[in-house]
Amino acid sequence: MEDNVILESNTLVLATQEELEAQRKEGKERSNDIRFSRLLRFLEQKVEAGCSRFVFEDVLFTTTRMQAQLWASLRTALWCLQEYHPEVTVFGVPVKTLKAFATGSGNAKKEDMEAALPSGEKRLGADDNEIDAIWLAKFAMAVDKGDQDFLWPYQRKQK
Repeated sequence: MEDNVILESNTLVLATQEELEAQRKEGKERSNDIRFSRLLRFLEQKVEAGCSRFVFEDVLFTTTRMQAQLWASLRTALWCLQEYHPEVTVFGVPVKTLKAFATGSGNAKKEDMEAALPSGEKRLGADDNEIDAIWLAKFAMAVDKGDQDFLWPYQRKQK
């Protein structure tokens, strides 16, 4: 995103199923997950290219340990990045906040998120993760305009 225009969006695949299976067989999925180091490297490259803000959908996984572990790794990569690059800001947008911003309903389904995108912002072949990323960029633009804010639910209730 630059000057309130979404320049690029996509889904980042940090490891193939084959790589993940090999990692499991070596017993490294809980000690040296390749997705963590690849994500950290990707974020570092983005900072080197001039990116100074990262906005992510703050999902609270309760279904599986692997999902929770992967999500914790994402947050840790972002925290490490911020530790070494204090000029970088990191914001998590709660899922219901993003859905309500996009569709007016915090309980919207993935199809609703896609349907709510203006036709000029739909990307051919975009999966639901990329659609969420586009909405995150749009949310960040609304923050920049002063129409939204990066507040956690507790902070929002206080306000």
